[in-house]
Amino acid sequence: MEVNLTAVVNKFRNISYLQPMFEAVSNSLEAGANEVVITLNVEDNLLDDNVGYMTGFSIFDNGRGFTQESISSFKTLWSSYKQELGCKGIGRLTWLKVFENISIESYADGNDISINFTKNFNEDTDIIIKSSDHLQSSYTNIQFKNVTQNYYRTPSKGTIIDKRELADIDLIRNKLEKHLLVKLTFLKNQGQNFNIKLKAEDKEVNINERNIPELNKQSFEVTNTSNTVFPFDLYYSFVENPDMKYIELHYCANNRAVSKFSENVSFTKVPDNNSVIMLLTSPYLDKMVNDERNEFSIKQEEDEEGDFENISFTEINRTLKQNVDEILSTRYPELNNERESILAECIEEYPYLAKYIREDKSLYPKKLQVIKLAKEKYEAEKLKIKSNFKNLLKKKKVNEKDLFSSLDDVSEMASRELAAYISYRQQIIEAMKKMADNDEKIEKMIHNLFMDMRTESVNNEHSKISSYDSNLWLLDDKFLSYTYAASDMEINKIIKYSGIDIKEEIDRPDLAMFYSDAPDVENLSCVLVEIKPFGINHRKKKIGADQLRDYARTIYKNNNKIKDFWVYLVTKLDDDLRASLTGDDYIPLFSTAKGFSIFARYFSKEIPPIYVVVMSVEAIIQDAEARNKAFLDIIKKKN
Repeated sequence: MEVNLTAVVNKFRNISYLQPMFEAVSNSLEAGANEVVITLNVEDNLLDDNVGYMTGFSIFDNGRGFTQESISSFKTLWSSYKQELGCKGIGRLTWLKVFENISIESYADGNDISINFTKNFNEDTDIIIKSSDHLQSSYTNIQFKNVTQNYYRTPSKGTIIDKRELADIDLIRNKLEKHLLVKLTFLKNQGQNFNIKLKAEDKEVNINERNIPELNKQSFEVTNTSNTVFPFDLYYSFVENPDMKYIELHYCANNRAVSKFSENVSFTKVPDNNSVIMLLTSPYLDKMVNDERNEFSIKQEEDEEGDFENISFTEINRTLKQNVDEILSTRYPELNNERESILAECIEEYPYLAKYIREDKSLYPKKLQVIKLAKEKYEAEKLKIKSNFKNLLKKKKVNEKDLFSSLDDVSEMASRELAAYISYRQQIIEAMKKMADNDEKIEKMIHNLFMDMRTESVNNEHSKISSYDSNLWLLDDKFLSYTYAASDMEINKIIKYSGIDIKEEIDRPDLAMFYSDAPDVENLSCVLVEIKPFGINHRKKKIGADQLRDYARTIYKNNNKIKDFWVYLVTKLDDDLRASLTGDDYIPLFSTAKGFSIFARYFSKEIPPIYVVVMSVEAIIQDAEARNKAFLDIIKKKN
C-alpha cells in the first residue's frame, strides 16, 4: 500500500518546533542509549549580544542503532514496533512537518545504514544498507536540516513568518527535560544511568539522572457511571530550586508530558515558593492520546447514560483534584486556614449562598469560581424544589409527610430568595457610597441607581412590579408600594397614564410615583424626586427644590385628583447649602445618619399643599444601610 506522506504530514496540527527533537531523543532512550549528544545549528547573527535562531540540529546516540526490526518499523506507517513503550509508529512523520530533510547514519548488527528521509521518501532507493566488517559499537546519528515553510518563510508581501526556536541552550534544555520528565523519571527509578548533552557553538549543558528529582507516587482509581474502574498514578515532587521556579502539572501518556492540568485542578504557587512537579499517568491516558501526543481524545463532560468503556475529563479531574488537595494539605497545613478565609469572604458578600459555598472542598478555592458554582447549585436546587412542589400538588392524594417536607423546602428556598434580594440591595448601597465618596458629578449615573432613565413601572392586575424594577427603597421602603412610577419621563406622558392626555411637551421630573389602590380614583398621592449631582455648587443644588414645586403645580393643573405632593431633592449637603435652607425656613429632621442632615419644609398655602424634603445622600446611604443591616444580620446567623 502506497502512502502519500505529504497528505499525512499536512494533517498534523499544533506541532511545536522542538517536537522532532523530543521524538528523536525519546527514540534514542527507547533504543537503550545512555549517551545522547544534541548539536544545535545556529543562524549567523550580526549582533553578538543576541541569541540566533536554531536552523536545525543533529542527534548522536550510542543505542542499538537501526536493527532489521527498527528498519522494518521505519518503513511501516503506524507500526506496532515497541508499542509497549508507548510508540505510536508515526512520530518520525512529525519531523517532516518542521524539516524538509532528515538524514540518518547508523551502525547495527554488522551493517552501515543510511536513510534519506523526505516527503518523497522511497524505501527502495532512500534506504541503503551495506555490510561492514569493521568492529565498532552501534550508534545512530540523525541530522535535521532545511526548515519547512510552516515555520519559516518570506511571503511575497508582508513581514517574514518565523516560528523557529531561539538557540537558547538553557531554555531548550528545560523544555526537553520537562517533556521527557516522565520517561527520565522511570529510567532513574529503574537504576539506569543516562546523559543527554546539548551543544551550541562554545556552550554545552547536560541532563542526567542527577538532574531529575525523586518523585513520590500516589495511586487512585476513577469509576465511571457504569462502575468501570480505571487506575491512575500521580507522581509528584516538591523541589527547592532557587535558580529556576516552576509549577509543572501535566497529564502524561506513553511516558511523555502531553498537556497541562485543567484550570480547576491547577495552582500557581505553594507557600514555601518551591518548585512543584505533578505528573498524571494511566493506561487509559496512554490509550486516548492522539498520534502527535499533544492532545487526548477524551470527552469533557460525563455521559448521563453511562459509558462502559470510557470516562470523561470531568470524572478524572474530580478525583485528581481530591488527591492533589490531599497531597498539598499534608505538606502545607496552613493552606486550610487560607481556604477558610476565602470562603468566609464569599459568604460575607453572598450570605444567601452560604450553604453552597461551604460545600466547596477545594484547597485552592478561587473566589469567582466558588461564587459561580454556588450560584449554579442555588439555581438548580430552586428549580428542583419548585418542580417537586408543583408535581406534588397535581396528585389526587398527597401524603402528609411529603407535603410538610416539601413545604419546608419551599419555605427555606423562599427565605434564600429574600436573602438574595437583600444582598443585592447591599450592593446598590455600596455603589451609592462610592459615588458619594467620589463627589459624582454625572447625574445620569446617580439617576440610574434609583431607576433606569426613560423607563416606567406599572403595578396593576395586568403588570405586577418586580423587586428589581427600581431601587426607590433607597429613599424609604414604603415607596416600593407605588401604583405607577416613571423615570425621566415627560409630564404629559405621566399624566396620560391617569387617562388625561396633554399634547404639549412638558419638563421631565427625575422620578415620579403615584400611590393609590387604582390610578383613576380620587385622592392620589404623588411623590416627585429631583437628583442633583453631588459635586456641583450649592446654588445649582438649591434650584432643584424650586423645580420640584413647579413640577407639582403642572401635574396638579392637569390632574386635580391628587390630594398631596411629597417632593424630594437628593444631593450632597455642604455648609453653604445647609445655611441657605435654614434661611428659607427649612427645618432639620431626624436621621440615623449622625452628622448628616435631612431638611424639610411644608408649603401649606400651595394647592394642594406640598411637602419638600432635601435629603443628604449620606443620610440616604446610612438610613438604607441601617434598614438593610437588620435583614443581613438575620440571614448571616441563619446560614
